[in-house]
Amino acid sequence: MSLINTVRQGISFSAFMKLVNKSPFNVSEWSSFLHLSERTMQRYKKEEKAFDPIHSEKILEITLLYKKG
Repeated sequence: MSLINTVRQGISFSAFMKLVNKSPFNVSEWSSFLHLSERTMQRYKKEEKAFDPIHSEKILEITLLYKKG
């Protein structure tokens, strides 16, 4: 149930950066996975904005898949 709440609230950019630092993918690759421009990613960082639920879900899916592999 906590994963659902996390997706609904959106993943904060700081939490996302913690995932990026632990994964083999850089921000550029993540922006491609999420279908977001790098400029949009920079805006999220600057505004300390949380990702939309659809992007938060994709982030969790990729992270869980990576951990399983």
